[in-house]
Amino acid sequence: MSDPKLSSEDQPVFGLKYTRTGILVAAGIVLVVLLSIVYSPPLGLNLKRGMLQQLGTMFGFLLLVSLFVERAIEVIISIWSDPEADRLEQEIEAIAEARGRQQARIHVLMKELSAQTSPPPKRIADVQAEVDDLRGKMSAGQDRDDAIDLELVKYTAHTRKVSTWVGLAIGVLTAGVGFRVLHTLFIQSPPDEWYPHNVFFTLVDVLLTGALLSGGSKVVHHVFNVYESFMEATTKRAEASKAAAAS
Repeated sequence: MSDPKLSSEDQPVFGLKYTRTGILVAAGIVLVVLLSIVYSPPLGLNLKRGMLQQLGTMFGFLLLVSLFVERAIEVIISIWSDPEADRLEQEIEAIAEARGRQQARIHVLMKELSAQTSPPPKRIADVQAEVDDLRGKMSAGQDRDDAIDLELVKYTAHTRKVSTWVGLAIGVLTAGVGFRVLHTLFIQSPPDEWYPHNVFFTLVDVLLTGALLSGGSKVVHHVFNVYESFMEATTKRAEASKAAAAS
């Protein structure tokens, strides 16, 4: 059986037009921001008092919400998942379970051959034949596993693209109802003093929080690790300064 090949229609497309589109979109956003700054000069932002000490709690809530969003994405994507992709994934699971049983059986047979009391020659031949047969099945299962992985490439690429947009939509909706990152960190000016700035601040906050949530718990956990490392380094420097001053 020959390994399945992806046709030119199924292969992921990385064309120049996507790069140009990304550059144009980024340039458009930068241009709009620059024009808005010229039209309405922004005010500086001030951190809320004691916010640095509360970042750990904020990241904890962010991680919790990102887990909810992550699970919601999985459920929504599973509704529109391709039946053929589900069948292939179930086949991979069946192959893995069969491989586990075969390995366990080989272990038992090899233990029998290495026992202190050597079995009869006929039994040794039967055991060796069964071990060879099991290893052949494992090799065939591995070949089929590799072929399925190749078949799943097109489904995985499509699912990743859809899940990214679904995650961004859910993240933006979640941020839109009030769960936001920048709003928790900074003090906003009263609306009557700088309304355009507050509107732009809220838009950026919703998009940023939505993007963070759409990345799932791994992204939030990575950001939290950076914050944790920074706080540990700051604490060590403060303790070293106190020790030096005391001496």
